[in-house]
Amino acid sequence: MGLYAAVKEIQRYSITHILLAYIFLASGLIVNVIQLLTVPLWYLGFKGLYRTCIINLNYLSWCLIPGIAQWWAGIDVYLYVRPDDHKLFGKENMISVMNHSGQLDWVISWVLSDYCKILGNAKCVVKNALKYIPILGWSFWLSEYVFLYRNLEKDRQKFNDAFKNLSTFSQKFWFLLFPEGTRFTPEKHKKSVEFATKNGLQPLNHLLLPRTKGFVLIAKGLRNYVDAFYDATVCFRGGEGTFINMLEGRPCVVDLLINRSPIADVPVDDEKCAQYIYDVYYEKDNLCNHHKKHNTFPVGDVKYPRYKDYVQLKIHKNYLSLCLLVFWSIVCTSLLAYYATSTLLYGSWIQIAIFTGLVLLVTIVYFLMINTTKTKPLKRKST
Repeated sequence: MGLYAAVKEIQRYSITHILLAYIFLASGLIVNVIQLLTVPLWYLGFKGLYRTCIINLNYLSWCLIPGIAQWWAGIDVYLYVRPDDHKLFGKENMISVMNHSGQLDWVISWVLSDYCKILGNAKCVVKNALKYIPILGWSFWLSEYVFLYRNLEKDRQKFNDAFKNLSTFSQKFWFLLFPEGTRFTPEKHKKSVEFATKNGLQPLNHLLLPRTKGFVLIAKGLRNYVDAFYDATVCFRGGEGTFINMLEGRPCVVDLLINRSPIADVPVDDEKCAQYIYDVYYEKDNLCNHHKKHNTFPVGDVKYPRYKDYVQLKIHKNYLSLCLLVFWSIVCTSLLAYYATSTLLYGSWIQIAIFTGLVLLVTIVYFLMINTTKTKPLKRKST
């Protein structure tokens, strides 16, 4: 068996995936501790310095996701964009919406954020309970994410407070939304079609209808603090990638088309703004249908004049994320080996029990992650 074949075989073992989960959790916890040590800067009035520290520390942990996706799994991401728009990526505040079709959509958004050097200050809306969970939850809280109860009336004030807070950032930020609110499944798509039919809306073939109220609130609230609106459509060649496939090192190819519009193009009126996001999703659905048939977006196709100026660019792999992936792998596995050896050889029964409990905890977290990302295979029709 050659070296390449041996590596691919190792990538398929569950113990390898559990080790990756441990590296992500352990490195994230180390970063959390360092982030907590910077909190006094906030209360001493050095908010700008505090945010700079948090953003850079976020990257030390969050870069593992793009690192695993690109270097471990070999996922290739191709960007379809206007050259003039591409020059602005990472240099302006923006609101972005992305379709939520598969398990790896958010991973691809992090790959793009890493490519644009804004990963550490990417923002989104998350459930309020998440802030109490270590690693990602704590880093989201320290990064001033928007935490909601999923109750529009309760969340209005939280939105307003979050918008005022984001207006004070001197660093550039991206605010990502998944307006569909949940990942595509055949059952959810059926309900989406029923809702559209009942309310006189055009149903979508490949996506779920977007939820407009949250988008309207965010578009209005951030209007004066962002420069542009990014409509990102993600499609996988040959079918959606899965989380387990990424951990097993199975490569896939992803296409990501981004339409950039000045924020002034998004209507101020609530009804018009809601119709705007519906229109965005109708166009997304057409793009997904074209990609389903041709395994590419209609760039340079005379039948689609809107995309005649678009170019295809490959998002290059970030060597810094590779270096940090190797660094954390060495640090975390060395700590694990030292602790395991000293505990099993010289530790008390209580210490051995604690170590065994930690191993079981990481294993449980891994399997929970796998089970929560499992969905039925998608069979979508072309139109």
